[in-house]
Amino acid sequence: MTVVDGAAVDAPKERTVTVTLANAALLLTLAFAAGIRLWDITAVPPELHPDEYAGWIGIADMLNGRNPPSVFLDYGVVYLPLYGIFETISAWIFSPTIAAFRAPAALLGAVTALGTGLLAYQLCGRRALLLLGCAVMAVLPWDISASRIGWEPAAMLPFLLLGLYFVRRGLYSRSERDVTLGFVLLAIGAYSYRAESFYAATLVTALLAIEYERTRVLARGLWIALAAGVLVLFPLLYTVAADPRLLTSGPAQGTFNSGINGWTLLEFRNLYFSHYSPAALFLTGDGNLQHGPPVGVLYPWMAPFILIGLIAPRRIFPLRARLFALVWLAVYPLGGSLTDENGGQHFIRTMVGAPLFCILTSIGLLASWQWLQGFRALRRWPAAFSSAVATLFAAIVIFEFAQFCDAYFVRYPAQAAQIFHYGDRDLFAFVNANDEGYDRVCFTALDAWNYSAQIRFYMPGTHLALFGAMDLSCRTPRSLLALKSQSEAPVHAQFLGTVQRRDGTIRAYFYSLR
Repeated sequence: MTVVDGAAVDAPKERTVTVTLANAALLLTLAFAAGIRLWDITAVPPELHPDEYAGWIGIADMLNGRNPPSVFLDYGVVYLPLYGIFETISAWIFSPTIAAFRAPAALLGAVTALGTGLLAYQLCGRRALLLLGCAVMAVLPWDISASRIGWEPAAMLPFLLLGLYFVRRGLYSRSERDVTLGFVLLAIGAYSYRAESFYAATLVTALLAIEYERTRVLARGLWIALAAGVLVLFPLLYTVAADPRLLTSGPAQGTFNSGINGWTLLEFRNLYFSHYSPAALFLTGDGNLQHGPPVGVLYPWMAPFILIGLIAPRRIFPLRARLFALVWLAVYPLGGSLTDENGGQHFIRTMVGAPLFCILTSIGLLASWQWLQGFRALRRWPAAFSSAVATLFAAIVIFEFAQFCDAYFVRYPAQAAQIFHYGDRDLFAFVNANDEGYDRVCFTALDAWNYSAQIRFYMPGTHLALFGAMDLSCRTPRSLLALKSQSEAPVHAQFLGTVQRRDGTIRAYFYSLR
């Protein structure tokens, strides 16, 4: 501390030390975010889901000329290609393994944590929010669960958050380059997951409208940014114009597929408000084990700070930033309410809410800390009072984080084994090891929805004719049968063996017709 004209100011050296410590804390937070997402990643979840390798197959097929170039990859389910590109690069470096398919998701999860902190800092101008926002997202159940799986949604949030960050930074610094970079990142993100296009367009439009005066100043730069974004989006726009169904969730999943009427409006309303359910958000999740263990996507300790963040004073949470957050809060449930897959919440299609709740939590934490310090000074209590409160809070955070780790790393693998197709690898290993002397293999033990991707992944270049059901030819000699139940086997078929699920029940029965 130095004194200038009777006023105490921080010395440059002290400021440098403070910034250095803050940067070190940020790097440690990002390292922890990456570490918790990479920890035991080959075993949790317990086996590769077909969604995890479909993107890699799609890109590999295009690169090898088996399929024409396309922005959509159709392997029973229609996928967008961005995560498949990351998988392809990872598999090229490390070979196609579970770790190679999932590692990009984990690293993108760390980038998501950084993007959350950067956007919180950009919205409120408080450097403390950079670290707080990053730290909350680093340990968030919602994002940890999603960023340990090698699938489309893992690539959505990094591009969305960084795109919004650069657009807003460009508006405030009058930088056409930043705004253009933001639009390009948002456009690249559109190739990650179908929900991203809607959310990116909605949120960037809201941001530009709220910052109308700054938008006018950068009008020319915005036209350039828009042109750059459209250029990146052109392959996607062209493909969707030819077949709009490619950008829908599925033929049976649109809430308004049967039209807009009293019943569908009621369904939409129920789905929309269910995404604000405290029980689902903080205690149970959405009930889909593919999305994570049956615990809340947010921690219970976050609830009061989210509310405090919403009402934080303007000196911490400026009005325009608050308006943007309120728009974000209002649109976040739409991905899970304009579609209806399970009659309830869908916390993957609404993952855009995860960084918002982290930002509000970090604002609430900062406001609470400042109020606590003011209260302590007013009461003239010792600094130990603040330390005691901080220690108690840290203990609660660590306890809830430990509970999540137990739910995810200890109990979840057994719970999620079936939904992650545990036993498929062994099923195909059995077929590939016993394919000599057969002309065909017939599967009834496979999920028809994922059949195409599984065949391409586990049996590339096979000499066998493949059937996804008991076709008539499957009852002729030289047939190998992988059946869901023994009752499906022809009377004269010879039993070969079984493959088990994780819980010891039978995944598939194998029979031979010679």
